Amino acid sequence: MSEEPRCLLVVRLRGPSGTSEEIEYSLRLIRLKRSNWATLVRNEPSQLGLLRKVAPYVTWGEPDPKVLAAVLEKRAETWNGVPKEKAYEELGCRDALELATKVCSGEIDLKALWSRFKPYFRLHPPKGGLKRSIKRFYGDKGEAGYRGPAINDLVIRMV
Repeated sequence: MSEEPRCLLVVRLRGPSGTSEEIEYSLRLIRLKRSNWATLVRNEPSQLGLLRKVAPYVTWGEPDPKVLAAVLEKRAETWNGVPKEKAYEELGCRDALELATKVCSGEIDLKALWSRFKPYFRLHPPKGGLKRSIKRFYGDKGEAGYRGPAINDLVIRMV
C-alpha cells in the first residue's frame, strides 16, 4: 500500500449561521472564514483532531496532484500581486503540476507554500450543486466529513 499522504485538502461547506464561537474560532485556525473556501493542512494528529471537531461544517480528503495543480493554477492568489510564475520559481518549480506534486509528496512544506501564496483558495459553488445533504456525513448519504480521494471530484466541480 502507498504511504500516508502528507497534506489534506479541506473545503468549508456551511456558513456562519447558527455556528458557535468555538467552532468559528476553530475554522479560523485552519483559515476557512467563509463557505466554499478551501485550504491545505498537514496530515498530523493535531490537525486531524481539529478537523474532527469542525467535521459538520467541512469536508476533507487526500488531493490528487493534478487536481491540486488545477486549483493552484486557477484559484491561488499570491501576496502583493506577484506573478504566479515567479512564485513557482522561488519555490523551485517550473509549473503548477510540479509544485502540486512536491506539496503532495511533502518535499515542499506548507509553510513555504503559504509564504508565496495566500493560505486559502476561494472556490466557486460546485457546478450542479451539492448532491446530498450538507447536514449529514459523507458515509451517511451526506456531504460533510472525511471523504478520502472523492474530494477530488468535488473540487474539480468547484474550480
